[in-house]
Amino acid sequence: MESQEPSYRGKVRDLYDLGQNILLVSTDRLSAFDVVFPDTIPGKGIILNQVSSKWFQWLRKSGLQEELGFKDHWISASRS
Repeated sequence: MESQEPSYRGKVRDLYDLGQNILLVSTDRLSAFDVVFPDTIPGKGIILNQVSSKWFQWLRKSGLQEELGFKDHWISASRS
């Protein structure tokens, strides 16, 4: 992914448009009050993915996932 620029770069997440799929990358970047700081918090991206995963599980159980028309597939990796 390093050769491809993200379609959208947020404060702590990057979004890549892969055609039929979207890749959401949670980073260790630190932000507060709409400012991204040069320091990072090691492991923050992993925790952000875990929180997102819980919300997607809730959407799946509630039936809203099908209603909204999306599927999710989680892969978690770390660049250590």
